[in-house]
Amino acid sequence: GHMPVRKKDLGHLVFMLRDPVQRMLSHHLHFKKKKPLKTFLKSPSSYACMTAMLVGKNCFTHKKIELEDDAVKEAVRLVESHEDTPFVGIAEYWEQSIALFHATFLGDDSQPRPEELENLHPTLGNGTSSQYEVPDGLVDPVDQAVYEAALRRFRADAARHAARWRMRVAHLRERRHGDVVAEVGSVHSRARHARRG
Repeated sequence: GHMPVRKKDLGHLVFMLRDPVQRMLSHHLHFKKKKPLKTFLKSPSSYACMTAMLVGKNCFTHKKIELEDDAVKEAVRLVESHEDTPFVGIAEYWEQSIALFHATFLGDDSQPRPEELENLHPTLGNGTSSQYEVPDGLVDPVDQAVYEAALRRFRADAARHAARWRMRVAHLRERRHGDVVAEVGSVHSRARHARRG
């Protein structure tokens, strides 16, 4: 859920990260009736939400976090640590993340269910697109640093579980009657080209 990480959570964390600017725009739309975008972007708590949550702060009320702050180092450490955070997924690679989750925790006999891949929360007010239009110059450098660390972890975990993952993606393709599910081997090249703010 949308809860700040607590010390007692360490070792049990399953964390899905989203492109920082897309997350920020989604955050704004959640409060659209209360704050125009320009007003929203002036608030320090509109930035570095993922970093704040990872270090135990409230996403909606935290103070400004600078790139050089210890909070950023700790957030990066957490997404890199298999001991504290057994699983890290990427929202932009949802299907691959679900396949990797099964490969990581549930063993060779476990297969993802098609309903696990459904988008239960479509991009608000954006038709069928999964991406918001980004205003010129909008970046979140703090969360971007954490997101890039998560992408590196995700690629490394994918490589380690590639054999299991291929079986799961093949199974999903069969069950979904030809719906598009990206091949495991493509995650490396695709993730390298993910937008870096």
